Amino acid sequence: MLVKSVWLALLVSVLAACGMTGDQVAHEIYGDSGEDGVLYQRLSDMQFDIEMLTQQSTCNTDLECQTIGVGSKPCGGFRYYFAYSTSSSDLTAIMSLVREYNVLDNKLDHRIESVDKCTAGIDPGASCRAQRCVLNY
Repeated sequence: MLVKSVWLALLVSVLAACGMTGDQVAHEIYGDSGEDGVLYQRLSDMQFDIEMLTQQSTCNTDLECQTIGVGSKPCGGFRYYFAYSTSSSDLTAIMSLVREYNVLDNKLDHRIESVDKCTAGIDPGASCRAQRCVLNY
């Protein structure tokens, strides 16, 4: 195990010395898993952007609050839900980010996720609390 770690460290050093970025080094060593790491980081950034867009809106009644599902679980349903206001959200921007997120999410190989440990995502619904749409958990 120690020998493998030393060789891995040596390979990283050599590739880094060639002017490669961390993502490029990971791709050289691990193949597609390096690309997966980049995709996971992009998905994380997009999830943050979707959350920021949905939290910027305000509401006055529960009727203004809706949910949007993002990503997909291997056993069905969405990975995440976000609450947004139909009256004050930039729905075009939100939908565009969600579509882009879903395309990238579908590119990932989710073999590491176990279907037996998965629970189907159920839409929690949303309501207006303190003039913000929130999920009903």
